[in-house]
Amino acid sequence: MNYFFCYIMTVLIIAAASQAHAAIKVLSVNGTAAYKDDKSWVPLRNGMILKDGTKVSTSVKSTAEIQIDDNIVTVQPLTMMKIQGSKSTADSSSTSIGLKRGSLRANVNREKRIKTVFKVSTPIATSSVRGTEKIVSHGPMRGTRIIMISGNSEGENKHGGKRSVSGKQVFQQHGNRPGPENVLAAVQSNSLGSIFSKNLTENEQANIQNNGSDLINSDNNALNIVNSVTGGSGTNKTNVKITVGWP
Repeated sequence: MNYFFCYIMTVLIIAAASQAHAAIKVLSVNGTAAYKDDKSWVPLRNGMILKDGTKVSTSVKSTAEIQIDDNIVTVQPLTMMKIQGSKSTADSSSTSIGLKRGSLRANVNREKRIKTVFKVSTPIATSSVRGTEKIVSHGPMRGTRIIMISGNSEGENKHGGKRSVSGKQVFQQHGNRPGPENVLAAVQSNSLGSIFSKNLTENEQANIQNNGSDLINSDNNALNIVNSVTGGSGTNKTNVKITVGWP
């Protein structure tokens, strides 16, 4: 009986150790920042060890850099976030952060032998990444925004609408809209304009903006569209200056 009891306890201890909490350490604090793990807010200092469930808040012109396992999170000014959970094993790492307001920059370690799950959740969307660097922000006016620095990510709103983002693509979810915006909206907003066939309705133009177009084997191909705008016939040369921005 005692032998069986000792065996069970040993198995439980090994299982608990294999799912140990990841190390959470404050690397630096610039300006004024505070943390809360119980009932009151306490000034955040360099070198502090934090635990799961800790809330972190930064003031004006203040930042905090926190290491969670092998991942680095830079908390930007006027931000409130919560380290919801962090677990680490020999071959896996899982981190979940809740972003109430403000923005943070996450540099997620790229280690092939370790399965890494790193999620940042806001009141209206969630970002999931593996081995990447990104900026996630949230506010009542602009909603949730995921800007990719390197690698790739997936954004998902609370209705299940998903977008994969990489390069110059941006995930943007407004609180009053059922789905996220086109991931190339940020690139398109910097362009001078869009060229459409005169025969397209407003709904068809919006569909092209969101999903792209396949005009190669149709009468509305790119050359015909340019000809219709410039007055060319397809045989006369027309000089057109075009700047293309693409991830």
